[in-house]
Amino acid sequence: MAKTFDSVVQQGLKALELATEHGAVLEPRLGAGAIDALRANVAALGGAVPNQVAARATSKSSTVSQTKAMETTAELISAIRGSVKSHKADAATAKAYGVGNRIDPRVPKTIAAAVKGITDAWTADPDRGRALGLLDSDLAALTAAATSAKAADDEQDQKRATAPLATKARNAASKSVEEAVKRISAAGALQFAHDKGKRARFEDLLSTTSAKKPAKPAAPIR
Repeated sequence: MAKTFDSVVQQGLKALELATEHGAVLEPRLGAGAIDALRANVAALGGAVPNQVAARATSKSSTVSQTKAMETTAELISAIRGSVKSHKADAATAKAYGVGNRIDPRVPKTIAAAVKGITDAWTADPDRGRALGLLDSDLAALTAAATSAKAADDEQDQKRATAPLATKARNAASKSVEEAVKRISAAGALQFAHDKGKRARFEDLLSTTSAKKPAKPAAPIR
């Protein structure tokens, strides 16, 4: 998408060049401040595109961190439950530790629920937990991993919330530039209706605005 928006910037710059060159005769048609507004929107779009790319890269990085944190926590959960199961814990204890329950690192809620279950079971009877092969250090490691996983999940949520703002700003700037290019093209073509060279320069502004069907040749004047 960055290439598409870059092309809009290039069109905006071309239109700005022509509008500035012929500003004295075009401004009455475009309205006061129209050229300055185009200049500002081109500058805004030029900044919005790399900002959007950066936002996506950051979001992707956050996703990787979140996934790794969740997988680390899931590994500990699985190992702890494996120890409980290997010691042939009674049904109530096995249930308390979540033995047999599925967890999915891609679903943070399942990880959080499993961590809570194990923590609660250990807190209720730590001696029983030790008898099942668990150590205080195992619970400390689980707590630390769960804390990191939650922090990564919260960061990812924040990135998801801020990314649409960058997209919205980029789209608004792009739309403003494209509309200005069309108005400048039309104003120039009308202003220089009988000057083939100048008229062609203004009409050419729209030649790359989209990849739609090629324009039909102009009908002969009768």
